[in-house]
Amino acid sequence: MKIAVITANYGGIDQVHEIVPQSVPFDRFYYTEANSPFPMHTIDNRLKAKVPKIIPHLIPELSEYDIFVWVDANVNIKSIDFLRKLITPVIHGASISISAHPVRKSIYEEAQFIINQVNSDQRYLTARYTADSIAKEIKHIGPGYEKSGLYYCGIFATKNNRHINNMRENWYLDNILFTNFDQLNFVSNVIAHNIKLATVEFGDFYHNEYYSLTKHLKVA
Repeated sequence: MKIAVITANYGGIDQVHEIVPQSVPFDRFYYTEANSPFPMHTIDNRLKAKVPKIIPHLIPELSEYDIFVWVDANVNIKSIDFLRKLITPVIHGASISISAHPVRKSIYEEAQFIINQVNSDQRYLTARYTADSIAKEIKHIGPGYEKSGLYYCGIFATKNNRHINNMRENWYLDNILFTNFDQLNFVSNVIAHNIKLATVEFGDFYHNEYYSLTKHLKVA
C-alpha cells in the first residue's frame, strides 16, 4: 500500500512544516512554484493549490499511489500516529476519511457565516470572496443538504480509484465555476457520487495531540 501525503503552498501563504516520523510508511509531496507539476499561470495561488488537493490523480508522479492524504499548509503534524488514525477508515472500506467541521453543521450555516464575515469586511475572506459569489454558489448547490453535515477540508484521506476520482474532478470544476471555497461544494459532490465517507475525531479542533494550526503568513 503506497501512501502519498500532499501539501501545497503557492505564493508563500504559509510557513513550512515538516511532518514528524509516522508509524506507517509514506511519501511526502510538498508543492510550490518551484516544483509545480503544471505551469498553471492563468489561475491564482489558492486555485493552484487545489490541483494537488482535489485532483492529485491527474499528477503523473502521484497517479500510482493507493491512498492520498491531504494536509493544509498551515497544519503542523505532531503525533507519530496522526497518519495511522486518519487512514484507518479508508483501509477498512471508506472512500474518504475526514473530520466534521468543529463549529457549523451544514453548508448553509457555513455560507451564511462567510457572507456575514464578508459584509463586516473581514479581510481574510474579502480578499477571496464576495457575498454575492457565495450566494450564487449556494443557489447552484440547491436545497436539501440541511442534515448532510459540514466537514473540515484541511485534512482528509481518500482512496485512489475511478469512482472517487470522478467525484474529485466534478468537485474541482465547481471550484473553478463558482467560488473556490471547497468546503461548500464538497458535500454535494460526495452525495451526488454516492461516496462512502467516514469521520475521524482528533479531539479538540484547535488543541489536540495529533496536530496544531498555525497562522497564515499572508491573507491571499
